Amino acid sequence: MAKFYGKFKEILLNCQNEIKVLLTKRNSNEILYLIRGEFESIPLWHFILIPFEEICQTETKKMIDWNLFAREIQYLNKRNEICSLSGWGIHPSIDLQFSITKFYSNQITRNSFQREFFHKTLFEDLSNELFYEIFDYLTFQQISQTFFHLNSRFNHLIFSLSNQTLILNGNKDFHLLKLFPNQISHLIIKNLFHFETNFNIKSLIIENEKNFHEKFYEIFPNLQNLKLQCEINRKCSRKFLNEIFSSKSVHLRHLTLNRIETFSIKHSFLSIEYLSIRSHNLMLFSQILSLFPNLNHLQFHILDHFLPYLPISPSNSTYFLPRLTLFSDLQILSTDVIFSFLHFLPNLRRFYLQTNCQSSFLQFIQHLPTKLPNLSYFSCYFKENLDKSQRIGDLHEIHQISSCFQRIRCFDENEHYRIFFTN
Repeated sequence: MAKFYGKFKEILLNCQNEIKVLLTKRNSNEILYLIRGEFESIPLWHFILIPFEEICQTETKKMIDWNLFAREIQYLNKRNEICSLSGWGIHPSIDLQFSITKFYSNQITRNSFQREFFHKTLFEDLSNELFYEIFDYLTFQQISQTFFHLNSRFNHLIFSLSNQTLILNGNKDFHLLKLFPNQISHLIIKNLFHFETNFNIKSLIIENEKNFHEKFYEIFPNLQNLKLQCEINRKCSRKFLNEIFSSKSVHLRHLTLNRIETFSIKHSFLSIEYLSIRSHNLMLFSQILSLFPNLNHLQFHILDHFLPYLPISPSNSTYFLPRLTLFSDLQILSTDVIFSFLHFLPNLRRFYLQTNCQSSFLQFIQHLPTKLPNLSYFSCYFKENLDKSQRIGDLHEIHQISSCFQRIRCFDENEHYRIFFTN
């Protein structure tokens, strides 16, 4: 009901301010002014024209009768009705403010009067909510450099922000981390930095491996999301991974690793719920499932020239993983390899597959419900590399197999391949 009321109110406000022609002309000594008031506790606003000399005399007064010296602005709406330029609410729309100020600014000389007029009607007169909307389109560096220290109101707005992202690409922005410790929750480190104190960072992206050292979790004790975009040097990979998966990282929930070929850790890591990894080593798959038993989502990206060994489990175990994303990009996977991954995951409920294959997509789909009896959501980008004469089945047959295959479509079909995807 609240959503409907909000939409209905927006329609009414838009209708009442559909200006066809502005009828009131501005005199040379007048300024456009926005005033606010209430009628039976309902906020409303008015645009008026007021002589500039009167403004100086009224700014110190608490109660003012605007009818004594101000003129109301009238316009012709699109229904050819003459209306006053006023409306319900705390603020007129941004579009209306822009069109009104543009109309009257074309009639006056660019002097101090116009600057005062723009100051009052276009910028500081905006609500806090509108400034928060503006902040959504700016980086935190831009917000702090543009608005901080302008006045106490903007300082308060900035200090009231939360979950902000800071990109450290040079020493010039490092002071923001100390100045706004409660506002910055997400950090992206592009260069090497030496941290001397701890910070309340929840999410961190590292693009330089040297930023990860033995005091890492002392600096970021509340880290929940870690993404490593740097290539891990083989010489320090063991020390590097041991530090990531140390007992200090008790709050870590989401982890993204760039490229890993082996795990040197021996103990299970219970806190990780999401893991994204890139590797040439298919046998790493079962090791991940053993080391991270509480995973809710695993993204396994098979890199070029992967080792042609099937993923195996020494104990032939199965694992409770609800969601799997499997990528091989341009690399061709056989259906045997794909099913060898799924062999460990009889409880899988959500499965996304992106691959090239030289087997029939229909035959693969026909076997999938048997391998994954609990599957409820399937999404794919599957390139079937078969000539036309070797293909079997069509979309109608695929849709008949299971309800979770209803979203599958086929496009880019030619003599040598066809692509199945989900929308």
